[in-house]
Formats: sequence, C-alpha cells, structure tokens
Amino acid sequence: MLEPPTTTLASVGRRLAARLLDGVVLLPIWLVLVLSFGGSPASDGAFQIPDTALRVFWVVGTAYEIGLIALSGQTLGKRWMGIRVVDATTGAVPNLDQAGRRAAPSLLGIVPFLGTLAPLLYLPAIWQPRRQGLHDSLASTV
Repeated sequence: MLEPPTTTLASVGRRLAARLLDGVVLLPIWLVLVLSFGGSPASDGAFQIPDTALRVFWVVGTAYEIGLIALSGQTLGKRWMGIRVVDATTGAVPNLDQAGRRAAPSLLGIVPFLGTLAPLLYLPAIWQPRRQGLHDSLASTV
C-alpha cells in the first residue's frame, strides 16, 4: 500500500470559511433563479420559493463543486482560503469520479428532514487524523 503524501491539512475553520465564501459566490445565482421562477412574498410575510428554483440551484451548485474540484481541486472559496482538495493517496487533483463521490452527500440536502442532518456528515473532520468528513472518506480525498 502506498504511503499517503505529506499534506498540510486545512483547519476545519478554514474549510468552513471556504464553504461560506462559496455560498456568497452562488448567492446571486440563487436570487436570479428564485426571481426567474416566480418567487414572491407570501401573505404571512414569508417568501415563497418555487420548487423548480430549488432543484435548478441544487444542479448548479453541484456542477460548480464537482467541476471545479475535478478541474483544479479548488472551488473559488477554497482558492480564496488557500486550500485545495487532493487525492488522499497520490496528492493529485481529484478526478471526476472522486469529485462526484465527494459531492454525493450533498444529495441529502434536497431530501426533506434528512437535509437538516447533512451538516453532520462533516463532523468526522473534527476528530479524524486527516480531517476527512464523510464526503472526503467516500472519495478518498483530503
């Protein structure tokens, strides 16, 4: 078995900051989709978000994540935070299959009730020696 490459691991805080920055990047797309698909204020003061906008945004967000991770190992948020996703064995940029497996847990985000549990998939990064959440373990990435 190959020894894992020496990698400086990003802290959980930097990884969280990168994820939040990615949210900022995707926010304008979210707003355009909600308005394009007829989002509007409801009579009770809440905002009606069309299901179609949610589905399209999930596809866009997933494509953003998979595409950029497979291309360079970095989303824009990761680039700004100076971190990169790499293959846990070789240290190379993840391939498309790994990027897809890494994004697979985000599927939970669109399932009613289970979506609220999706953040728990990242918790193992707190105690795992290589700071891998379930998404990284599934894809053999760090």
